[in-house]
Amino acid sequence: DMFADDDARARMNPPLRDEKTRRDLWSCWDRIDIIASDHAPHTPGEKALPFQAAPSGVPGVETMTPLLMAAVRERRITLASVMEKTSWRPAAILGIPRAGFEPGDRADFALYPDEVTRIDASQLHSKCGWSPFEGLGAVFPVEVIIRGRRAYSCGEYYEPQPEWYPGQGFLSL
Repeated sequence: DMFADDDARARMNPPLRDEKTRRDLWSCWDRIDIIASDHAPHTPGEKALPFQAAPSGVPGVETMTPLLMAAVRERRITLASVMEKTSWRPAAILGIPRAGFEPGDRADFALYPDEVTRIDASQLHSKCGWSPFEGLGAVFPVEVIIRGRRAYSCGEYYEPQPEWYPGQGFLSL
């Protein structure tokens, strides 16, 4: 309902579906293995092309987890399931050891406030300058710790030290 039928900002794969399908997807939450963002930050100019000529995809990497955290706050899904689907399971598939809080563990975590804010594209960091989720409720982190070091705090980013995690990098079938 957010976009007109010919609005290329809504062009993505898989395509948007109706409200019933959206509700059905939420009802299948426990059967979904992984949640990931295929971040495609196309500019307003690229999305202004005729629908069939415009590139597919929408920006989503910065809003995916905050939107899921809003669903946690609404008690639609659990925090543990979000962590499993967005972090633990993808890491396991890629052969990356799980973070934790024991001595020697990576200590990767984020702190979230107990409040929902509205997504405002002007406050996001994507090159495209727009969001299909504009105005939706989201819970953004106030603090992000990577390998025990502050990476983000109250609007300020810190440069984390790069680290290589050897692993298979793919799922063997």
